[in-house]
Amino acid sequence: MDKNYSLKEVLVSTFNFGYTNLDKICEYLTYSFIYTFVGLILSLMPVILFKNYPEFPIFSNLAIVLILSFVGIIFFCVGFYEFILAQYACVLASSDFDKGESVKSRSEYFDIAKKNIKNYINLLLWFCLFGILVFILSVIACAFIFKKFDLTYLATILSMIAILVFYFIFSARVFLVFPIFILDCPDMPLKSFKKSFNLTKGRTMYFIGYTILITIVALILNYFLSLFASILGKIVVIKGQEVDLLSFLLISAVLTFLVMPFEKNISTLLYRKFN
Repeated sequence: MDKNYSLKEVLVSTFNFGYTNLDKICEYLTYSFIYTFVGLILSLMPVILFKNYPEFPIFSNLAIVLILSFVGIIFFCVGFYEFILAQYACVLASSDFDKGESVKSRSEYFDIAKKNIKNYINLLLWFCLFGILVFILSVIACAFIFKKFDLTYLATILSMIAILVFYFIFSARVFLVFPIFILDCPDMPLKSFKKSFNLTKGRTMYFIGYTILITIVALILNYFLSLFASILGKIVVIKGQEVDLLSFLLISAVLTFLVMPFEKNISTLLYRKFN
C-alpha cells in the first residue's frame, strides 16, 4: 500500500531513517562538525582568551592570535563547504531510504553534490536574498507598528508577532526548495523556488505546522544541550571560570547538526507527497 505521508508516517519514517542510518549520517557530518567547531574556536580566539584568560597579553602576541584567527576562518569555510555537501547527501539519502533503496556512502553522495555545487551555492545565495527581503518587510512592519502605537510594550509584542508571522510564512513557502532542487532541478535554482511556491500554495498553514514542529524539536534539543553544558560547565572549570562561550559554540554546532537531517528528511517526504 502506498504511503499517504500522514504526520504519523512522516515522523515514524524520519525516526527510522535517523535510527537505521545513524552511522551514515555521522559519516556525512563528522568532518563538517570538526572543521566548523575548530574554526569557530580559532577565529574567535581573541574573545575566548579575553573572556577566560584576562591576564593573557593579547596585544604582545597579536601576530600569533591573528594567525590562529585566519586559520580558524579557513577551517570554518571548509566546514561550511562540507556542511553544504552533507545537506545535499541527506536529501539524497532520505529519498533513497523512502524508496526502499540502500543509503549510499559519503563519497558517492558527495561526488553527486560536488558536480552541482555551483548551482547549489547559487540556490543558497538566492535563499539568503529572499530571506533579507523578508527581514526588510518585517522591519517595515515593525516600524509601522511602533508609529501607530504609543505604548512601548504593546508595540514590542506586536512587532515580535509580525516578525514571527513573516518568518513562518516565508519558511512555509520555501519548505520544499531544497528537495526540489536536489532531486529534480539541480541546474535551475530559481525554478526550485517557483515550484516550491506552487506546491505550497493553499497549504501555507500546513507547512507552517511542520515549521513549528521542527522549531519545537530544536528548542527541546537546545534545552537539554544547554542543561548538559551547564552541568558540565560547573564540573570542567578553566582557571576558575566557566567556559560559557565554548559551551554556546558547541551547543550551536551540535544543534545545527542534529536538526538538519531531521528537517531534510521531512521536507523530502512532503515533496514526494505533493509532487
